[in-house]
Parts: sequence; structure tokens; C-alpha cells
Amino acid sequence: MTDFEYCKKVQKKHGKGYYASTRFFPKKIRFATYALYAWVRKLDDIVDEIKNKAEAKEEFENWVSDWKKTENGERTERPEMRAFIKVVKKFELKKEYLESFIKSMEMDLNKKEYANMAELEEYMYGSATVVGLMMMQIIGDFKEEAVPFAKALAEAMQLTNFLRDVGDDLTKRGRIYIPREELLKYELDTEDLKNFRLCRPFVKFKIAQARGLFSLGELGIKLLPKKAQFPILLSSRLYMAILEKIEKGDFDVFRKRARTNFIEKIIITFKTYIWYRKNM
Repeated sequence: MTDFEYCKKVQKKHGKGYYASTRFFPKKIRFATYALYAWVRKLDDIVDEIKNKAEAKEEFENWVSDWKKTENGERTERPEMRAFIKVVKKFELKKEYLESFIKSMEMDLNKKEYANMAELEEYMYGSATVVGLMMMQIIGDFKEEAVPFAKALAEAMQLTNFLRDVGDDLTKRGRIYIPREELLKYELDTEDLKNFRLCRPFVKFKIAQARGLFSLGELGIKLLPKKAQFPILLSSRLYMAILEKIEKGDFDVFRKRARTNFIEKIIITFKTYIWYRKNM
């Protein structure tokens, strides 16, 4: 198995929605995307899945150390790094984006709650926005004015993740990605989350917040080269379907994780393609 095939396997297993849309990119972009996903996923798993904080911190530091050595041309045993360093060099990905992502993952080791949206956006810049910006570098040939739309789309996906995974983030990782300031507006607090209580109006508010960003982000898709438009649009629509799942689940984000199945993904892909042909 080559390093890029390994990365493809990682995305297929852990990012089914992303994998479904990535398959529509041209080969060069497709395999670069597999590598980006695997590189991001591996560090994210370290801070998310290792329960012991000291062990997570040690493995995080080892991973970052290995990555720095890889950047300096040293051999690594980590296949996601061997693949991704080729992508970094080929597409000249900005070092600031890589460092920002690592910084946000380090925040996950130490920060458990966020006071307001401004605080959360600092985290989201590194955990989501820079990933979108690296994708734009990989796609290439985009208009510079597309950048704010890419940022909106990345934030929309991240906010969808936060809402869908609020229960798991709290019970498995002790983290809350919903700003206290927003909770207070609905007379909620962190204790309500710990007791698996979120009122329907609040969940509706978060869904509308994410949808607004999805709508804004999709406006910028026409600014991308044709080769990337449908895959990016499909990625957006597959993620928006998670919000619909939450609605159909009576706005309960604790009882069952909102996700689309294989058949639903096929239907969304078909509908998205029809929409794309008519409108873009």
C-alpha cells in the first residue's frame, strides 16, 4: 500500500461525506486531498481519542516533533506525513496554515470552554478555516475574492460538527464548543449541557447560524475553477444534510448522532448534480 493509498483509506473510514465528494476531483487534486485529510485527522485523533491527558500531550509533542523533522527533509515512519509533505512542497502550502492548525489542536489539550464567538473563531481559524484555505491552494486557479466564501464554508462545516457532536465532545472529551454567551441568551448554561438539555429554540438558532454560513460559502463556488465546483458544492450539501437530520430527529442532538447513510448520500449526490447543471 502506498502512502497516498493509506491516506485514502483513512478518509474513506473516518470522513465518509468528504470521501464521497473528494472522488469527483481530478486525480491530482483527489490524492492531495486524501493526504491533507489524513494529516489533519491523525493529529485530531491524538487530542480527541487518547483519554489520558499526559499521554495525549506526549503523543501530540511526538507527532509535532516528527512533522518538523519531516519538514526539514528527515525520513518519518508516519505514512500521512510522507504523503502530505509531498503535497506541501508541490502546492507550496503556506507554513502559517500548518502552524495554525497545530496551534488549534494544542488548544484542544488545554481549553475546555469558550466565552464568546470571538474566542471560538480563533480556534476555528486553525481547526477549519486554514484547512479550507489549503484546499484552495491545492485546487489552484481560484479568484482571490473567493477566500471569504471559503472561510464561511469551513466555519459552516465546523459549526455543524459542534452541534452534531455536542454530546460526545462533552462526555468523551470534556469540551464545550458552544460559547457561554450564546447559551445565556437562551437562559442556558454549561450545566444544562452536562445534563443533556438544549431547548429547541437554541438548536434552531444554531442550525440557522450554520445554514447562513453555508449559503454564503456557496456563493463563492462560482469563483473556483470548473474542475472543483461540483465536489465543493457536494461537500457543502452533504454537510447541510446533517442539519436536516437534526431537525428530523426532533432537534435532539444528544440521543442519536445525526448522519446520512449510503443511500441518502447517493440521493444527495444526484440532486446536487442536477442542481449544479441547472444553476452553475
